[in-house]
Amino acid sequence: MTARSSLRRALLVAVLACCLIFPAAALAAAPVNTVLPAVTGTTQQGSTLTTDNGTWMNSPTSYTYGWYDCNASGAACVQITGQTASSYTLTNTDIGHKIRSTVRAHNADGSNIVSSNATSQVTGPSCTVTLSSLTNVNADLTAGAVVCLSAGTYGSLSITASPASQATLTAAPSAHVVLGGVSLSGGHITVDQIHSTGGITITAGSNYIIDRNDVSNLGGYGIAILAPVGTPSANDVISNNEVHDTSTTSEGDALRFDGISNLTVSGNDVYDIVESETACSDGPCHTDTMQFYNAGTAVSGVTITKNYIHDTTDAQGVPFLKDADYSSVSITDNLSVRMSSVGEVTGMTVQENTPGLTISNNTYVGTSGSNVTPGGSAANPTLNLTKNLFDQFNMTPTNYPINTDSNNIFEQDPWSWSRGASDSVVASPSFKCSTNCGADTTDANAGADDDYELASNPNGIGIDWSPASEVYGPSK
Repeated sequence: MTARSSLRRALLVAVLACCLIFPAAALAAAPVNTVLPAVTGTTQQGSTLTTDNGTWMNSPTSYTYGWYDCNASGAACVQITGQTASSYTLTNTDIGHKIRSTVRAHNADGSNIVSSNATSQVTGPSCTVTLSSLTNVNADLTAGAVVCLSAGTYGSLSITASPASQATLTAAPSAHVVLGGVSLSGGHITVDQIHSTGGITITAGSNYIIDRNDVSNLGGYGIAILAPVGTPSANDVISNNEVHDTSTTSEGDALRFDGISNLTVSGNDVYDIVESETACSDGPCHTDTMQFYNAGTAVSGVTITKNYIHDTTDAQGVPFLKDADYSSVSITDNLSVRMSSVGEVTGMTVQENTPGLTISNNTYVGTSGSNVTPGGSAANPTLNLTKNLFDQFNMTPTNYPINTDSNNIFEQDPWSWSRGASDSVVASPSFKCSTNCGADTTDANAGADDDYELASNPNGIGIDWSPASEVYGPSK
């Protein structure tokens, strides 16, 4: 074979190696997105959104999905638990949020995930009637009705309607509605998207939803259930409200619950609550951010979760639970910051024997401490205390058998009980908000600087959300 023939043969082998062998390896690749997935459907409570898959290279063989609630800017998105299909039906918890889908494309070589663009903001259900006065509100609150109020400032409203199934009072789309106060004594009523300057009070009936309102009341309580303890209001939900600026010259609890059963208090923003030390007849006005009082009556089923409590003065914290034989109480995922104290316990206070008490994944920073102490006649109280971050936490352990090995962090070592092996004392925990924590405490901006998730959190301690990702109060 000549030298030239040998060279040609060597070149041919090299070409074959390059073009027939190596391309097969080079082409083995995970899917790559070229067109983002798109979400279609009406962004209104009760409607169903659907995502397509988008367009992908490298031949995906399957797709998986996720859905996210985002803030009004389409950012700070939080995954909607359990939603893994290509369609999602909007609920009242999505109102005010923008929605994104995620699509993960898979093939034998791997997977990649992309997010859709954000939808428009989710609105409430369609109005069945729109009113410009309060005269016919009760007559129009029939089963399934959505009674909308036109923009404007109205007087106080007493709702006595008791439809067989839920009816809703809300603001008309894009309307700013102000009421001088709302009282409810029927049942099966939802009140949302309302600004109430005279509080919202339930005095009788059950199955209320008080959702996404802005509530103040310089003359008394913010949102209150004041039902007879013998005929309690049951199965109520107090959620996603802004509650602030209650009375400073009388008892002005932001959230007050007397005569309740199976109550859920979720996702509320409570701030600017002040207890006067001198304005009331016996001195302090005993104002709390969330007080329960049930006159020694047995109460089962209280869920307090994902509330944001901040910038208060000497108001006892979330919750102040006393004066009833409570059972099955869950206090989880709450954030409490900058709760100044003159003499009150501005963290949480549980003064009851409570069988089935769970306190988990809360973050309480800048309070005067939290405590659990015995009270009442309930037998066999139990406490599951796990994965919290408390500045101070003390209790009476002889009354509450607890799992003492439960991944809690304390800024100060508890003095009344022995923490477990996986509990720790960290005087200055590092948070995601870092040096910006609490930098701007004005009402509109506090949440943006209050990301009190731990900067490093392999054990899932404390909250896993930021106020900036939440939507509180009315959209208008």
